[in-house]
Amino acid sequence: MGTTLSPFVYVKRSTLQCRALGRSLQSLWRTRYSVPPMTRTVFERRLQQLDPVLREVADYPCIKERINLIRDLETTFAGPKQPPTWVMSTGRCGTRAFHEFLEHSQTVKSYHRGQTVNCGFAERNEMLYRLVYGGLDVDFVRAAAVRFFSANLDDLAYSLRTRRQYVVVHHGYTIFAPLAAMLFPRSQFIHLRRDPQEVLESFISKDQYRGQLEPLYVDTGFVGSGRRYKSHRENFRYLRSPWPVYKKVLWYIHVTNAFAEAFVDLIGPERSLLIESRALFAGDQECFRKLAERLAIGDLTSGQFREHFARPVNAKLHRRHGSASGLQASIGGMLARLAQTGHF
Repeated sequence: MGTTLSPFVYVKRSTLQCRALGRSLQSLWRTRYSVPPMTRTVFERRLQQLDPVLREVADYPCIKERINLIRDLETTFAGPKQPPTWVMSTGRCGTRAFHEFLEHSQTVKSYHRGQTVNCGFAERNEMLYRLVYGGLDVDFVRAAAVRFFSANLDDLAYSLRTRRQYVVVHHGYTIFAPLAAMLFPRSQFIHLRRDPQEVLESFISKDQYRGQLEPLYVDTGFVGSGRRYKSHRENFRYLRSPWPVYKKVLWYIHVTNAFAEAFVDLIGPERSLLIESRALFAGDQECFRKLAERLAIGDLTSGQFREHFARPVNAKLHRRHGSASGLQASIGGMLARLAQTGHF
């Protein structure tokens, strides 16, 4: 006669089998969809790997023509001596307030999201993930460079035609800084940096992360594949992440700052400037002096600078519905681990 399993043994065995299956699926998920550790040092290596690719792309006739066109336009219209400028940030750093301050100048033309045809967050995400995972091949970089040039040309031409300095104040452009540096040989970069914990609180409390920080996980199968850059959301898969929202936002803040710091180191102080958001908000006079050395704001005064930043701009108080204050005790430790190891 066969042995009949008791209900207890059956349930126990089934539970163990389910757990084993769960561990296998989790292992598969982490292998295929995990995020590699990213630190400032890793980004420095990535940018060094990208540099020869950018030089090769710059030699393509279609790219050379675009670079030469920019130089010809600058010579023809003889605008301000200050070069085209990109403001790099994570967002929620005072970028809108900075943009609106620059709009008071008659010798600067500042652009913010919604005012110009620009690269979207889908393109930003793909550029970011190719820096994270690899896949910075010549075909992709060339196609991305053409897209980036097209997104900027009309506004740049208008700025030059009206003899105003071209400035882009939009955090979605941060990851394209290497392309801007190649395509616009005189370009410079301002890294606008705010305390990461304050950025996290702003993102979470005002529900500003949705749509622009997703996805965190992507199908790594696209790396090295035969796909071509199409400037379209179907380029790579958007997947659910097992991380809570605050970890997604914190990871985004970390990798964006690590990238910006690595890029600023690579390009050097002649073409870059670090500005702390707190100095903007305080109307700091030394901050104004540094900006005046890089931007064509000679028609604005330090008093206007102080007055403008004395009032909140783009505070989005109507969107406030929560807070990340309960996480403050653990955020510092997570940020430290991200900086040291690239993961939580």
